[in-house]
Order: sequence, then C-alpha cells, then structure tokens
Amino acid sequence: FAGDTNRSIEIIGYLGRDDVVDSGLLMGPAYCVVGGKESNKSRSAVAALAQAMDEMGKVGFCRLVKTKNGGAPIIGALFPMASDGGRYLQFLQLPFADDVQHLQNR
Repeated sequence: FAGDTNRSIEIIGYLGRDDVVDSGLLMGPAYCVVGGKESNKSRSAVAALAQAMDEMGKVGFCRLVKTKNGGAPIIGALFPMASDGGRYLQFLQLPFADDVQHLQNR
C-alpha cells in the first residue's frame, strides 16, 4: 500500500460485532460513511452493505486513508447503523499493536 495517495476505505475482513465492542479498543473520532453526494448508486451500495452486516452481526475490519495527499492509513471498524435518514456505516479507529502494548505497559 506504500504510495497510495487516494482517499479510500478498504474492507480487509469481517469480525463479530460483539467481539469488537467488548474488546474495549475502540477510539474516536467517529466518521459516517454514506456514499457519494451525487451518486444514488453509491448510497444504495453503502445502505445494502450496512443492512447485510447488521443482519449477520458483523463489522468490517478496514483500512482508511482520509486525505487526498496520502498520510498514514488508519485501521478501524465499520459498524452498520440505521436512522430515520436510512442506513449507513460508522468508522471507529482501532489502535495498532504498538499502541496497545504501550497502554498495557503503563
């Protein structure tokens, strides 16, 4: 992934929702993923993915690149969410292994 300078979210795999929530490792801030402003197809795809993940009790383990100019990727979990406005995904950061070791050594 070195040199990747595009904003992106890549789902690496899926984990049980309860396993991630019970881990106590979730960090802020949260980001909402709803699809493109002008694209009904992308909003529908995000909504369908959120519905399927919700029905299966899964969250997506993913890699996020937030800025156009690259920057360090962030590892996190995508949670399926629902509101009056429809279904969407919410990204919450997970710590890297080095971050967890630092907390355990305190």
